[in-house]
Amino acid sequence: GLLLATIVCMLTGGLPIGVLCMLVIPLMYICGCVETPAAALAGFQNQSAFFMLASFGLTCAVTRVPLSRRLMRGIITKAGRNVNTVLLAIMLCCGLLSSIVSNIAACSAFIPLVLDFLSIYENEDERMLIALPTASMIGGMITPAGGAVNVIAITYLENLASVNVTFLDWVAIFGPIAIVAFIAAYFIIRAVFKPAELTQDAIHHYLSKLEIPEKIGKDEIRVCVIIAAMLICWILGTWFSFFNIMVVAMVGVGIMMLPGIGVFGWKDFVKEVNWTAFFMLGTLIGLTGLLRTNGVVKWLTSIMDLSSIATSDFVFVFVLALIGFLILIVMPVGPTLVTTLAVPLVAVAAAANMSPVMLICTTVMCATCCFLFPIDVVPLLTYGYGYYEMADMPKSNAIIQVILCLLSAIWLPVICGMLF
Repeated sequence: GLLLATIVCMLTGGLPIGVLCMLVIPLMYICGCVETPAAALAGFQNQSAFFMLASFGLTCAVTRVPLSRRLMRGIITKAGRNVNTVLLAIMLCCGLLSSIVSNIAACSAFIPLVLDFLSIYENEDERMLIALPTASMIGGMITPAGGAVNVIAITYLENLASVNVTFLDWVAIFGPIAIVAFIAAYFIIRAVFKPAELTQDAIHHYLSKLEIPEKIGKDEIRVCVIIAAMLICWILGTWFSFFNIMVVAMVGVGIMMLPGIGVFGWKDFVKEVNWTAFFMLGTLIGLTGLLRTNGVVKWLTSIMDLSSIATSDFVFVFVLALIGFLILIVMPVGPTLVTTLAVPLVAVAAAANMSPVMLICTTVMCATCCFLFPIDVVPLLTYGYGYYEMADMPKSNAIIQVILCLLSAIWLPVICGMLF
């Protein structure tokens, strides 16, 4: 009841999320859900909460150095023969960056670069600012570091289904989906929105305005080396439990703040952290953990008989994905979709002898790629500049979402059957 009331309050916006969490935590003890006040704070003892904190540190590091601009200049210089290859370069750079930092930060980092590029057009080109959030949200699926919803899903699978999803497991699940979806998104956006061509001189003029130091600075080298080392350790964590995903992230971010390295300082980190998201994650982890220990998940499993409808993993995942995208039209809050559906879907998986990872990952795909209309936070970042209308984004992105549904229905049953 407390979890349901919390989710309803989050959806209706009756209380600020931070205030809601401050009330829910003591209510767990007052209502008798836990035996001690300390138990009400169990969600904040979960490693995912501190992995989220570390991910904000990665965002702070990447946005303080000209890494994104240098990456884009390099790709445009090599392949920027015309406006279509420039579009591909922008999408590729944003998607890659979004795989290791939050998609909000990745999209925000590239908006000034894209606006500068659009300034060389005589007429408006809406597709660049539609492609940017689309690429960042698709890229956000690839690794657990790509967004808070990924961390939430991993935690729920561990707490509710006792399934441990490693860094490499996650990449194997979402990497192929993201790559194919990214390629499809590029060609679809390119086909739907046809801009005027630009000359090589115009493209070179844009590159000259990026103001990137010719020499790679010390901070930029440090960020690249530390992030590369973190990625290697995360991959090794698939086989060696010593390289825990949270431990690696916190050590990496801590090193970036050490005196003498100083990529950013403690005060910069504190400003970058989204404390509302941190409180929301810790509170929801605590609540969902109680559902398992108090027998709620087991009870839901016992009353569900889905043998008649769960005859095909392909059909089930495809329909679930479509429903997820439809829900997000009226409830455009990705993490809330996962938190709302996680418990019943784990029960569904147990009752129908299906993989809980397959079903939870379907909701993650929907929550991450909530770009049918510019009503999620990420597309709203570009919509506010007035280059495109509300009805423009579905022209391309409705097709992309259907493709994502098909890709998930084809790939998730296969890979989840192999890994879990």
